[in-house]
Amino acid sequence: MKKSSTFGKIVRDILGKDEKRSHLEKEIVKLAQRKGGRLSILEIVAETSMSTKEADEIMEEMTVKGYVIMDVTESGGILYTFPGIVEKAQQEKQEWFKREVTRETVPSQLPKSQPPDGQRSIIRHDASGSRPPFPLPEQRTQRSEPAPPPPPKPKVTPKIEAQGFIFELQECKRSGNNILCIFQVKSNKQNKKLAIRPGVKVLDQSGKQYSARVQVLSGEVENTIEYIWMSLRAWISLKFQVTINMGSWQTAWQIKTLSLLELSCKDDILGPEFTAPFRDISLS
Repeated sequence: MKKSSTFGKIVRDILGKDEKRSHLEKEIVKLAQRKGGRLSILEIVAETSMSTKEADEIMEEMTVKGYVIMDVTESGGILYTFPGIVEKAQQEKQEWFKREVTRETVPSQLPKSQPPDGQRSIIRHDASGSRPPFPLPEQRTQRSEPAPPPPPKPKVTPKIEAQGFIFELQECKRSGNNILCIFQVKSNKQNKKLAIRPGVKVLDQSGKQYSARVQVLSGEVENTIEYIWMSLRAWISLKFQVTINMGSWQTAWQIKTLSLLELSCKDDILGPEFTAPFRDISLS
């Protein structure tokens, strides 16, 4: 009875070892199929559950049986080749290229660094969109030069035309506690006088109003209690400045835009009063 039990254990051990060996061999074959039919011991150990000893033993046995061919590389390493898998992979590759890849010679579209008789691979996919499991040949494509940046937009000068006068806002900038706005004005018809009230209506984006005064920078000027008089010649511009008192430099720098700057004017001594409102003025 004891001998029978021992014999059964030996049989089970042998069968178990054969089953494990068969499983390891299948792992190696599947790995060879993924790698194109050529493997090294390090690849087997890295991508399977085998140890170096197990991989060596199995590959040596496969070599003896003629399933694989052992090659020595130039660097002295050992590479195992599965002829059947390599042949099948090459055949599939040739069939795929025959069906999917066409070559056209396009000398004029090649980059300047390429010889004029070079060829470019053009890949056409079928309806299934299938691609081969192996790398495609490098395609030569013409590199397009980056598009030049668009030209900067010309600065638009805010302009208002009223009662035969043209008002242009040149700039608005911060200066200490104040904001300084520089204007040009000219008559578009004839020599005439323009009267501007010294006080200017200025609002920020929140609707808060600030005090502002007009100061003429060029030309003949005559000041009265209600107006500053400017003598204009036809189409000749004169400059004046509006100084806005913001109360503090912190406020001046917090304000980004003036929602309204309105000039109160008069056309000549007997002419009508009118306004020149500038809106949404960005500060520099």
